[in-house]
Amino acid sequence: MVEQLRIQNLGPFVDFRWEPEPGLNVLIGLNDTGKTHLLKLLYAVLRSLRDHAAARGRRTWAELLAAKLEGTYSLVSPRGLGDLVHRAGTGPLQVDFTAAGKDRHFSFGRDTTRRISSCAEPPPAAPAAVTFLPAKEILTWRQAIREARGRHGLVAFDDTYYDLAEEIAYAPRPGRLAAGLDRAREQLDACYEGEFVQDDQDEFVLRRGNSRYSLGVVAEGVKKLFVLQRLIQNRSLQSGGVLLLDEPECNLHPAAVQALTGALVELAKGGVQVILATHSYLFLTALELASRQNRLSTGLVSLERVDGVLSAQFHNLLQGMPDNPIVQQAWQLYQQDLGLGTVTAASVR
Repeated sequence: MVEQLRIQNLGPFVDFRWEPEPGLNVLIGLNDTGKTHLLKLLYAVLRSLRDHAAARGRRTWAELLAAKLEGTYSLVSPRGLGDLVHRAGTGPLQVDFTAAGKDRHFSFGRDTTRRISSCAEPPPAAPAAVTFLPAKEILTWRQAIREARGRHGLVAFDDTYYDLAEEIAYAPRPGRLAAGLDRAREQLDACYEGEFVQDDQDEFVLRRGNSRYSLGVVAEGVKKLFVLQRLIQNRSLQSGGVLLLDEPECNLHPAAVQALTGALVELAKGGVQVILATHSYLFLTALELASRQNRLSTGLVSLERVDGVLSAQFHNLLQGMPDNPIVQQAWQLYQQDLGLGTVTAASVR
């Protein structure tokens, strides 16, 4: 789990300090305010730490971190890692964070291409598991992603897609799940009819009774919910691990958003640190209500630009919904609705 984070001169961030909640955390803000940037940074850092532990001294963390940043952000220009450094900043990119009780640090400048020179080597202990769910559904293209990146080295998909495609391939593991994770799995399972099984070509199909449906004709929202359920079943998500989600509400009906909210709350209660980004008023409201109903401390980070500088406001949804750009936009729409008057079927006729 991530306990503290400070980043300087990374992408849109000049100086950002944050202490995430151990359970549920929500990032909001207009487009281009750094939400996905932040999620990808956390993923690259935590995943590279796991890779370093698995390498058992064969590769340094600096090497693995550079490769993971490059793959996660799809840095294909000749500038390489230097593309991540804030253009208007006055110094190098610096990241200081505490995860699993251990302090880490790294930094590099605009001229850095592929090698991180300032990087404190961590101890060889394996950190907790980390999983990233991007906004786009990938179950349909799982095999193509694995082929493109794994066999041919193509960069059409960044590391968040490739790593997730690999994790989906892991078979469910037998045995009892932790209580919170099992309740989350049950909530997701109740969102759709039937079950996903694999055919002779290792492709997933949705089975309903005696009928089987290929992924191309299955709703994207259903496939996204199954992916999260699969990660619980095959233990890619574990207590003490970190789950990063970028706009998970995409393609979901409001009823499914409500079920997803319940599942994420159960994961958080079960020891998984959940960090997600959203633009949805419905989803944000569901998270706020669930936080209060479950007495779950839920961090809210509201990112916005003030006079051209990115700033952050920090709140806790356990204390209710604070004023924020999503609420403001919903209020404006409500005011417009009031101004138009009441529309009924009779008045239209």
